[in-house]
Amino acid sequence: MDGVKEKIQKDHIKEKTEKSKELKQRLSKIRKSLATHSGCCIIGAFAGKGSRTIGLKTNGTVVAVGANSSGQCDVNHWQNIIAIAASPSHTVGLRADGTVIAVGKNDKDQCNVDKWQDIVTVAAGHNHTVGLKLDGTVVATGWNIDGQCNVDQWQDIVNVVISGGMRTIGLKSNGTVVAVGENHYGECNIDHWSDIIAVADGGRHTVGLRADGTVVATGWNEYNQCNVDHWRDVVAIDATEYHTVGLKADGTVIAVGDTSHGRCNVSHWRNIVAIVAGSLYTLGIKANGTVVATGKNDKGQCNVSKWSDIVAVAAGGLYTVGLKADGTVVVVGYNEYGQCNVSDWRNIGFPSKEQILIWK
Repeated sequence: MDGVKEKIQKDHIKEKTEKSKELKQRLSKIRKSLATHSGCCIIGAFAGKGSRTIGLKTNGTVVAVGANSSGQCDVNHWQNIIAIAASPSHTVGLRADGTVIAVGKNDKDQCNVDKWQDIVTVAAGHNHTVGLKLDGTVVATGWNIDGQCNVDQWQDIVNVVISGGMRTIGLKSNGTVVAVGENHYGECNIDHWSDIIAVADGGRHTVGLRADGTVVATGWNEYNQCNVDHWRDVVAIDATEYHTVGLKADGTVIAVGDTSHGRCNVSHWRNIVAIVAGSLYTLGIKANGTVVATGKNDKGQCNVSKWSDIVAVAAGGLYTVGLKADGTVVVVGYNEYGQCNVSDWRNIGFPSKEQILIWK
């Protein structure tokens, strides 16, 4: 019996060691990716008076169309940008040398990033901005009414997420997660999470993807958007306030939450390689570069069936943006503020590693 018990213990230790090694390898890849070009190369689909589309070009410049009441689209003079982030009222750019620039509404000091150095990732909330530094520490500026900027003690962070505009979440190199800010529904109660490799913002709930493909969620759950305990083999997650979406390793998709407008009707999708959750609908990019959509379509925001060669999409309430492999952009949906006027855009995408090295 002692021999059997010893073998079980050894097997358990071996399994735990291999799992830890796998987690460290995946987190290392995330850190390397962030250090090269963090953030997005196209941002769009903000709602209401903040509706605008922003694109990062391969030459390090930035273009923007749409609502500009606070100067949030005044980015045409930017140079050497390798990543962008935005809220409805301000836009943030990360330069190749690790400095940061911001334009737009600054009533809460959310654009006061001029002195930041050695930044590898930027994120923008409604009234605050966060930067991840090369050494794994974090800086923040802006409105701090709920403590969402209290990140000065954070260490060993590999990614930051701003959730719901009033909360900041940090993924640590050991797979644990830290959070500060608004916590009315327990959305910040994540200190016990482990083996996390990705975090999704659900506004009033938070979702974490574990290294083993399982998923955990906490926070507001009125529509069962946190009921992900049974999910397995998940490789990517996304969330809105009302629903949570997961991409499985086999290319299928699962979703839980508010089912109105059919936003969770994804069980028949196949060969999906990327997912995006919009406020009232869901998008999937297929392996062949086509796009599928389900959910509310009152402004034509789901009319993407004719798209091809798509490599990235952005979703919101009333319009959808797609980035094509050739660097051009397509848009469908509501265009009240001119946010869909991107037909002349070219060369949208991340700058090359070689170009970044030249700028540095």
